Amino acid sequence: MLEKTYKLLDYYVEREENSFPKDAYEFWEEYYSADPNWSDLPDEWQEIAGSASNTQKVMFSVETVQSLLGRFMLAKACDDFDFPSLSLSEFIVGNTREFRDSVPVGSYTIAASDLMDQMRQELVESIFEQDIYYWWNAPVEDYDSGDVRELSQTDWPQAMKKFDRTLLEFILSVSRFNYKNIRGDPLGELYQKHFTQETRRALGEFYTPPSLAEYVLDSAGYDPEESDRDLRQQRLIDPSCGSGTFLIQALEKYREQCGDDTNWATELRNLCERSRLVGLDIHPFAVVLAQIRFMLDILPEYGEAVEQEGPGFVLKRLPIYRTDSLIDESQVEEGLQRTLTASHDEGMIEFKMPLPIRQGSDFESLPFELLASVFS
Repeated sequence: MLEKTYKLLDYYVEREENSFPKDAYEFWEEYYSADPNWSDLPDEWQEIAGSASNTQKVMFSVETVQSLLGRFMLAKACDDFDFPSLSLSEFIVGNTREFRDSVPVGSYTIAASDLMDQMRQELVESIFEQDIYYWWNAPVEDYDSGDVRELSQTDWPQAMKKFDRTLLEFILSVSRFNYKNIRGDPLGELYQKHFTQETRRALGEFYTPPSLAEYVLDSAGYDPEESDRDLRQQRLIDPSCGSGTFLIQALEKYREQCGDDTNWATELRNLCERSRLVGLDIHPFAVVLAQIRFMLDILPEYGEAVEQEGPGFVLKRLPIYRTDSLIDESQVEEGLQRTLTASHDEGMIEFKMPLPIRQGSDFESLPFELLASVFS
C-alpha cells in the first residue's frame, strides 16, 4: 500500500499544475516535516523512494497510509461491536456489487471516501473530517459511485489504477481481524514495528511505556482509589500527547471512577464535550493517531450509548486538538496569532483567525473573518 500511495503522490507532486494532493504535501513539508537521515529509514522505504531527495515524499506517504489504516481499523471495529448501520464489509460489497465482473478504476477509492463520510456523520466528526491526509481521494472528488460509464471512459494515470486496486486489498486485509477481541494498542504496535528506534529519534518522536504513564498519573493524584476528588469533574491536559499513551491510561482510571451502572451517553458527553481529558499536539499525524486510539478505547461504551439513545447518538469531536502548546499567544505580534479570536457587538459575533494560504509558490498567513448573527 505504501508503494502505491507514494507513486500516486509523486504523480501529483511532479506535475506543474497545482492540485490538492500537491498543496497538501507542500503544506506538510513546509510546516510539519522532520528531516530524518536517509540511512535511518527502513530498507523498504528507501527502495520505494529511490533516493534521499525523496525522503519527505515517502514520509508523507507513510503518515497517509497510517492514518488510512487507523480509520479503516476503527470502521471494522464498529462492525465487530455491532454498531447499527456501520459495517465495513457490507459497505464495500454494497458499493461494488453493481459493477459485476468489471469494476471501473476509481470505484474503490469512491467507496472508501463514502465510508469516511458515513463514519463522520454516524460516529464522530473530528476523526473523519478532511485533513491533509485526505488527498488520496482527490482524483475521484467529482465522480459518484454510480457513474459507471464516466468512470470507465476516464483516462486514469497508471498510478491511480494501481492505487485503486491496492486500496481494496488494503481494506480487505484490515477486515480479516476481529477488533472486539484485540486488546492493547494495535496502532502503536504497528507504529513501533515500522518505525525503527533510529527513525523515531530522527523524527523527534519517543515512545512512552504505558507503565510510565500510569506512574506519572498516580504521582499527579489522578487515581480514583487514592484521591477523594471525582475525576469526572476534573480536567486533565496532556500538552504534548503524541499518539495518546497518557490519555489512554487516564481513560482507564476515568472508567474506574464511573462504575458499572453508568449512563454512557451522558458520561461520554461529559468526557468529550466538557473536555475532561484533553490532548494537544503540534503534529497533525499525532493528533489523528491519538483520536483513533481514544475512539477505539471507548468503543464498547460508545456502543452502550448508542443502545441507550439510538443511532442518533453522535459525538461531534474528541477532545484532542492540533496546536503548539509552547506558544504564548499573548506574546505573539498582533495579527499573527494562530488561534481563533472572537468579539461581539450589536448582535453580531466576529471571528478572526489567520489561515495558511498559498500565495504563488509560498504559504502565507492571511486573515480569515466570519460574521455570525446572535439569536436571543
